[in-house]
Amino acid sequence: ALAPDNAAPLLQLGVMAAREARPQVALEFFESALKLEGSNGSAHLMRGKALLQLGRQGEALRSFSDAARWLQEPSDDPLRPQQLVEAFYNAGVLTLQSSPKDALPLLEEALKRDPQALWTPGLAEAVDKLRRELDKSK
Repeated sequence: ALAPDNAAPLLQLGVMAAREARPQVALEFFESALKLEGSNGSAHLMRGKALLQLGRQGEALRSFSDAARWLQEPSDDPLRPQQLVEAFYNAGVLTLQSSPKDALPLLEEALKRDPQALWTPGLAEAVDKLRRELDKSK
Protein backbone atom coordinates (compact mmCIF):
# COMPACT_ATOMS: atom_id res chain seq x y z
CA ALA A 1 0.00 0.00 0.00
CA LEU A 2 1.13 3.54 -0.69
CA ALA A 3 1.98 5.74 2.24
CA PRO A 4 -0.81 8.34 2.17
CA ASP A 5 1.48 11.14 3.35
CA ASN A 6 4.56 10.45 1.21
CA ALA A 7 4.98 11.93 -2.26
CA ALA A 8 8.02 9.82 -3.25
CA PRO A 9 6.14 6.63 -4.24
CA LEU A 10 3.66 8.66 -6.29
CA LEU A 11 6.53 10.40 -8.05
CA GLN A 12 8.14 7.03 -8.86
CA LEU A 13 4.86 5.66 -10.22
CA GLY A 14 4.56 8.75 -12.39
CA VAL A 15 8.08 8.25 -13.73
CA MET A 16 7.24 4.63 -14.54
CA ALA A 17 4.06 5.67 -16.37
CA ALA A 18 6.02 8.32 -18.30
CA ARG A 19 8.58 5.70 -19.36
CA GLU A 20 5.69 3.59 -20.65
CA ALA A 21 4.52 6.57 -22.77
CA ARG A 22 1.40 7.09 -20.65
CA PRO A 23 1.60 10.85 -20.02
CA GLN A 24 -1.96 11.27 -18.72
CA VAL A 25 -1.45 8.58 -16.08
CA ALA A 26 1.97 10.05 -15.24
CA LEU A 27 0.42 13.51 -14.87
CA GLU A 28 -2.15 12.19 -12.40
CA PHE A 29 0.60 10.66 -10.23
CA PHE A 30 2.69 13.86 -10.35
CA GLU A 31 -0.31 15.99 -9.42
CA SER A 32 -1.13 13.65 -6.53
CA ALA A 33 2.47 13.94 -5.34
CA LEU A 34 2.25 17.73 -5.51
CA LYS A 35 -0.94 17.74 -3.44
CA LEU A 36 1.09 16.10 -0.67
CA GLU A 37 4.27 18.08 -1.22
CA GLY A 38 3.75 21.26 -3.22
CA SER A 39 7.40 22.27 -2.91
CA ASN A 40 8.70 19.11 -4.62
CA GLY A 41 10.73 20.52 -7.50
CA SER A 42 11.20 17.11 -9.11
CA ALA A 43 7.44 16.58 -9.20
CA HIS A 44 6.95 20.02 -10.81
CA LEU A 45 9.61 19.17 -13.42
CA MET A 46 8.09 15.79 -14.24
CA ARG A 47 4.59 17.32 -14.32
CA GLY A 48 5.87 19.84 -16.86
CA LYS A 49 7.26 17.07 -19.06
CA ALA A 50 3.96 15.17 -18.94
CA LEU A 51 2.00 18.32 -19.79
CA LEU A 52 4.34 18.98 -22.69
CA GLN A 53 3.71 15.49 -24.03
CA LEU A 54 -0.01 16.18 -23.77
CA GLY A 55 0.38 19.41 -25.77
CA ARG A 56 -0.46 21.67 -22.83
CA GLN A 57 2.46 24.08 -23.26
CA GLY A 58 1.20 26.96 -21.13
CA GLU A 59 0.70 24.72 -18.13
CA ALA A 60 4.03 23.01 -18.81
CA LEU A 61 5.81 26.37 -18.77
CA ARG A 62 4.28 27.19 -15.37
CA SER A 63 5.40 23.79 -14.05
CA PHE A 64 8.95 24.30 -15.32
CA SER A 65 9.01 27.75 -13.70
CA ASP A 66 7.78 26.27 -10.41
CA ALA A 67 10.39 23.52 -10.72
CA ALA A 68 13.16 26.07 -11.25
CA ARG A 69 12.03 27.94 -8.14
CA TRP A 70 11.82 24.89 -5.87
CA LEU A 71 14.90 23.11 -7.23
CA GLN A 72 17.07 26.03 -6.08
CA GLU A 73 16.40 25.08 -2.46
CA PRO A 74 19.35 23.35 -0.71
CA SER A 75 19.34 19.58 -1.12
CA ASP A 76 21.57 16.52 -0.85
CA ASP A 77 19.92 15.03 -3.94
CA PRO A 78 22.70 14.33 -6.49
CA LEU A 79 20.22 14.81 -9.37
CA ARG A 80 19.24 18.30 -8.22
CA PRO A 81 21.76 20.26 -10.36
CA GLN A 82 20.75 18.43 -13.54
CA GLN A 83 17.05 18.87 -12.78
CA LEU A 84 17.50 22.59 -12.17
CA VAL A 85 19.30 23.03 -15.50
CA GLU A 86 16.53 21.06 -17.20
CA ALA A 87 13.83 23.25 -15.62
CA PHE A 88 15.45 26.49 -16.83
CA TYR A 89 16.17 24.97 -20.25
CA ASN A 90 12.61 23.71 -20.79
CA ALA A 91 11.12 27.01 -19.60
CA GLY A 92 13.45 28.85 -21.97
CA VAL A 93 12.63 26.67 -24.96
CA LEU A 94 8.89 27.08 -24.38
CA THR A 95 9.21 30.84 -23.90
CA LEU A 96 11.35 31.11 -27.04
CA GLN A 97 8.32 30.32 -29.17
CA SER A 98 6.44 33.41 -28.05
CA SER A 99 9.11 35.78 -26.75
CA PRO A 100 12.79 35.27 -27.64
CA LYS A 101 13.73 38.28 -25.49
CA ASP A 102 12.15 36.68 -22.39
CA ALA A 103 13.64 33.28 -23.22
CA LEU A 104 17.23 34.51 -23.27
CA PRO A 105 17.68 34.93 -19.47
CA LEU A 106 16.18 31.48 -18.83
CA LEU A 107 18.50 29.84 -21.36
CA GLU A 108 21.46 31.83 -20.01
CA GLU A 109 20.65 30.58 -16.51
CA ALA A 110 20.62 26.98 -17.76
CA LEU A 111 23.97 27.58 -19.47
CA LYS A 112 25.44 29.20 -16.36
CA ARG A 113 24.50 26.13 -14.33
CA ASP A 114 25.78 23.71 -17.01
CA PRO A 115 28.81 25.50 -18.52
CA GLN A 116 30.28 22.28 -19.95
CA ALA A 117 26.92 21.47 -21.59
CA LEU A 118 26.84 18.04 -19.99
CA TRP A 119 23.05 18.05 -19.88
CA THR A 120 22.28 20.56 -22.62
CA PRO A 121 24.49 19.89 -25.67
CA GLY A 122 24.48 22.74 -28.15
CA LEU A 123 23.02 25.25 -25.69
CA ALA A 124 26.01 27.64 -25.76
CA GLU A 125 25.77 27.93 -29.54
CA ALA A 126 22.00 28.41 -29.39
CA VAL A 127 22.35 31.16 -26.76
CA ASP A 128 25.01 32.94 -28.83
CA LYS A 129 22.81 32.74 -31.93
CA LEU A 130 19.81 34.09 -30.01
CA ARG A 131 21.90 36.98 -28.64
CA ARG A 132 23.03 37.89 -32.18
CA GLU A 133 19.46 37.75 -33.50
CA LEU A 134 18.19 39.94 -30.67
CA ASP A 135 21.04 42.43 -31.19
CA LYS A 136 20.19 42.65 -34.90
CA SER A 137 16.55 43.40 -34.16
CA LYS A 138 17.37 46.37 -31.90
